[in-house]
Amino acid sequence: MAGSIDSIPDGIVVSLSGRLDSANSAETLAVITAAWGPETKRVVFDCSAVSFVSSAGLGVMVQAARQAKARGGSAHHHGASPTILQLLRIAGLGAVITPYVPAAVPAEG
Repeated sequence: MAGSIDSIPDGIVVSLSGRLDSANSAETLAVITAAWGPETKRVVFDCSAVSFVSSAGLGVMVQAARQAKARGGSAHHHGASPTILQLLRIAGLGAVITPYVPAAVPAEG
């Protein structure tokens, strides 16, 4: 389930926790959809506190990825466990929801 949503340049970070399954997938997708702003092109799923993702949970991630792609953006994951990474690969989503690599911050000085 979505714990919180934070803004990043051109996108949002969806912090997930616990289980993402049929019990909370509709609510999670509604929260994500409501968070899209006019400049939002990227969605990042922070999976560092996720213990389980069902097919319904994958559906949430795919639908959010479609929203991002329709806006010319992308979908990413961060902090995913080896189990979640394997699930994404098995589902064929490795190229759809890619690892998040934050932009480098220029050094001051």
